[in-house]
Amino acid sequence: MRPNTDLLVLFSSRGVRLLGFGALPVVLTSYLQARGLSDAEIGLLLSLALMGDAGLSLFVSSVADSFGRKRLLIWSTALIAVAGVGFALSRDAVWLILCAIIGTISPNGNEVGPFQALEQACVSQLIPASRRARVFGWYGMTGSLAAAVGAILAGVAVESQKRVGITEIAAEQSVFLAYAVISLVLVVVFSRLSPRIETQSFGARDVVKPVLEGRSRRIILQLSSLFALDSLGSALVMQSLIALWLEKKFAVGAGTLVAIFAATNIVAALSTPLAGWLSERWGLVNTMVFTHIPANVFLIAFPFAPNLEWAFALLIARFCLSQMDVPARTALVMNVVSEQQRSLAGGMTQQGKLVGTSLGPVLGGLMTSAGFLALPFVLGGSLKIIYDLAIYAGFKRLEQDNVN
Repeated sequence: MRPNTDLLVLFSSRGVRLLGFGALPVVLTSYLQARGLSDAEIGLLLSLALMGDAGLSLFVSSVADSFGRKRLLIWSTALIAVAGVGFALSRDAVWLILCAIIGTISPNGNEVGPFQALEQACVSQLIPASRRARVFGWYGMTGSLAAAVGAILAGVAVESQKRVGITEIAAEQSVFLAYAVISLVLVVVFSRLSPRIETQSFGARDVVKPVLEGRSRRIILQLSSLFALDSLGSALVMQSLIALWLEKKFAVGAGTLVAIFAATNIVAALSTPLAGWLSERWGLVNTMVFTHIPANVFLIAFPFAPNLEWAFALLIARFCLSQMDVPARTALVMNVVSEQQRSLAGGMTQQGKLVGTSLGPVLGGLMTSAGFLALPFVLGGSLKIIYDLAIYAGFKRLEQDNVN
């Protein structure tokens, strides 16, 4: 099988998976409320779901290069089925929480579980270092657009069923069952992967375990810490907080919010492939820093917008640039470690991002409830600029010396 065929398989799996992940947030909280869970129980369930996904991702990525990336990608799809069927059929809060911990479920529509770390390692196995950022740009856009389509389809499916007399809870159950079916589709898709996506030492008797030691360990720990800082800044200004600010400041209604966020998400998705083109001309670190800093300046300026038109313009300007660092930093992680360490490195850096993501909403909520509506945006943007400067200072030279 040619490398391009393997890439097509990996892009297809990304699109199918994010179609399901994007659909879940549309129905998740209302379904859990209908099942009788309190706000506290829902919060606990969502937190435990993320923790379970994080633990699974770290474990799978640490053993993938020994047991086989293809094999573990296929096995991991079973956890999507567990979550989909479990949520559709369970009525008790305890069982729902257990399904959230054991299964793979996305509370925010983004990538969760071990799939992304393994797929990024597979892509890096197929593509030379000079082209990785460009390929990861298209890979990211595929997921973003698929998640948006999944959200639209879930909303249409529920509303269509309600119009013909099906109860809302039954309509939402159908979304979870459809989510479970995605696991079967992924098994078929992943089965088409060739041995090219494995490390060159896979299958040998003297396989070296993918343990990060010495210089590689230091580099990945530094990157994980910086990604945690960046994710904390992002989580301080999650979409829900932006919506709250717009509602309080300009009395924006639900319909306008949907239109605003649809526009910003599409702009972010379509701008992502440009990061690969820039990385080939500017370098990975320059692309990360010189697109990200302006985006964060726009973020800091956002709460001081005098009217809705200016606020929308600043959001669009921010989202035009805010995701362009993602393909470049993914390529950087893959480039600075050996092929036997890429799955583990991807898993470890994902854990760093999760730490920041889990802390941000709590802090942002406290600031907002205390009446400091602008502070999360100023603090979040400032933390992200600190991250950009630290990346430039610490990894500009490293990029030039490490191309695997």
